[in-house]
Amino acid sequence: MADVIIIDVWADNVHEEFSRIRDVVHRYPYIALDIEFPDFVHPCNCRADARIYYGHIKANVFDFEKNPTKGVTSQTLADSLASARLVSNPAVHWVTFHGTYDMAYLVKLLNGCTLLPDALSTFHSMVNRIFPNFYDAKHMVHHHYVWTGGLSKLARDMGVQSSALNMHQAGADSVVTAKEFFVLKKRVIKRGCVGECNRLLNGL
Repeated sequence: MADVIIIDVWADNVHEEFSRIRDVVHRYPYIALDIEFPDFVHPCNCRADARIYYGHIKANVFDFEKNPTKGVTSQTLADSLASARLVSNPAVHWVTFHGTYDMAYLVKLLNGCTLLPDALSTFHSMVNRIFPNFYDAKHMVHHHYVWTGGLSKLARDMGVQSSALNMHQAGADSVVTAKEFFVLKKRVIKRGCVGECNRLLNGL
C-alpha cells in the first residue's frame, strides 16, 4: 500500500471529496476510520467489564454541534456517508484501531445525534446494521498474538512504513490503521481465521 495524500475536508469541499469517494468505493471498498476529540467527559478504567466500558462510551459520545465555523455539520456528514453508500452496505469494510469510540460517534451521528442506547446488546445491533463488515486492528492483533501497545508501537513492531506515523492526527492515523490492517489481514488469512475478527470491537 503506497503512501497517500491526506486531504483536509471542510464545508466548502465536502461534497467534492465525497463525490470522489463515491466514484472509487466499488474498487477500493476498505475505509479506515480514526476520530480525534479533545478529552473525556467521564474518565474510564479501560480494564473495566464490557458493560461498564460501554457506559463510559455512551457518556462521552454526546456532542456533534460544536464544529468550528468551517466544519462539516453532522447532518451533512451523515447524509454524505449515506449517499455514497458507505454505510449499511455489505460490500464496504470499515477498519479501526481500538475503534469503540469511533464507531459510537458514527452510530450516534447516523441516528440523528440521539442518545446512544442504554443496553450494550442494542448498541451492538445498531453497529452491525450500519457497518455490516468492520474490523478492529487492535482486536485482531490481540486475538492472534500476545501483544500490548498503541497504534504507533504496532506499526513499528509490524514494520509498517509511512510518513503519516509522525503526524498524529485523524487522517494520518487512519492511513497507519489501514496499513496495519492489511498486514494483519495477510497474516490472519494464512491461518484461515480472518472471519473470526469481523464485527468485533476491542473491549466490547
